[in-house]
Amino acid sequence: MYGVLLSLYLIVAIALIGFILLQHGKGASMGASFGAGASNTVFGSVGSGNFLTHSTAVLATLFFIISLAISALYARQDNNAGKVDFENLQEAADQVEVPTDKKADASLQVPAEKVNDVKATVEQKATEVKEAAEQKATEVKEAAEQKATEVKEAAEQKATEVKEAAEQKATEVKEAAEQKVAEVKEAAEQKATEVKEAAEQKVAEVKEAAEQKATEVKEAAEQKAAEVKEAAEQKATEVKEAAEQKVAEVKEAAEQKATEVKEAAEQKAAEVKEAAEQKAAEVKEAAEQKAAEVKEAAEQKAAEVKEAAEQKAAEVTAAKEAVEQKVAEAKETVEQAEAEAKAVTEQKATE
Repeated sequence: MYGVLLSLYLIVAIALIGFILLQHGKGASMGASFGAGASNTVFGSVGSGNFLTHSTAVLATLFFIISLAISALYARQDNNAGKVDFENLQEAADQVEVPTDKKADASLQVPAEKVNDVKATVEQKATEVKEAAEQKATEVKEAAEQKATEVKEAAEQKATEVKEAAEQKATEVKEAAEQKVAEVKEAAEQKATEVKEAAEQKVAEVKEAAEQKATEVKEAAEQKAAEVKEAAEQKATEVKEAAEQKVAEVKEAAEQKATEVKEAAEQKAAEVKEAAEQKAAEVKEAAEQKAAEVKEAAEQKAAEVKEAAEQKAAEVTAAKEAVEQKVAEAKETVEQAEAEAKAVTEQKATE
């Protein structure tokens, strides 16, 4: 039993040393900030510490229990080794045969006084041995009790030390955890600040780019509107000039035609008048009739020319109205383009 407990005691001690060495110190995990080394452990970032801590506590408890058991067993063996078997001693003393007068040889007879002295001496010696044995047993018992008390005190002291070490270890773990939490919190706040600053900078850049883009779009729209307006005004001016030129040409052609017709009529009238004067006597009636016919034809021709001129003037007026309508449409198109460009600019600025 003692050998088994001793072997188990050694195994538990070696395992306890191994588990203590496997555990990290107070600052051992500083290099694995933000959980960088958690994926390389067997039990995760928290499971390894719990398993090693629980295993260490269990092994320490077994260590002290086995220590107390070995101490108690050893004290019991010492107590059994120092105890005297008085019953067997009494039986051995009873079995000792003292020579008597009947059994002694005649040549070896001992005086009765001598026998009584020897018997008294033996009894005294037995008493001394018994007293010495009892004293030895008392001393062994006291020593065992003292040893047990010392072992108990040592065990209690060891338990107190282990408890203090465990509390210190828990305090260190708690401080390390709080420090880790503070570091993680500080890093998270710093990261959040950096992200916020980056986001604000990005928003400022996007806003500046949007404003610049809106300005460019607005300038392009204004430039386009100005170009369209300028082109429309130029086109309207060209159309107006062409219409005025066309009207002037038509008017000039009509006046020239009327002048030619009038000159031809006057020339024809002069010729007819001259011929009529020559043949006044003969053809006075015919000349007058012919003059009347010519005059009527001339008036009719003049009326036709006048009607054609008025019709041409009406066409020129209609063309002028069409040009003005075209100019109005162009102006309306320019205003619509300006409104669309302004709406696009406002929408782009809003985005």
